[in-house]
Amino acid sequence: KRLCCAGCGLCDAAAGAIVDFVSEQALPLEELDVSGNRLTAMGLAQLCIAFERHPAQIYPRRDTDAGICAPCRLHVDDNAIDRPLEVLELLGRHGLGPCPGAS
Repeated sequence: KRLCCAGCGLCDAAAGAIVDFVSEQALPLEELDVSGNRLTAMGLAQLCIAFERHPAQIYPRRDTDAGICAPCRLHVDDNAIDRPLEVLELLGRHGLGPCPGAS
């Protein structure tokens, strides 16, 4: 349910491996923590696209018993993302909208 890769020194090349992992999951992650790494805007975009374009379309996570539809919480703080709001705006223009959450 939760994958923690915080503080592992990951760069954008490693984001590609996480994208592959996410794409192969049969069940959705509830949380992905990649904080404290060296990801750039490109790595952030790759991760967002992987969730949005999952082959089985398992995101956002649907819990029919609880009656909720929840996204995967993605922690990207303390990375090398220079202008995160601009990245999110650009992704939004392409139909990839994040759900704002509490810090």
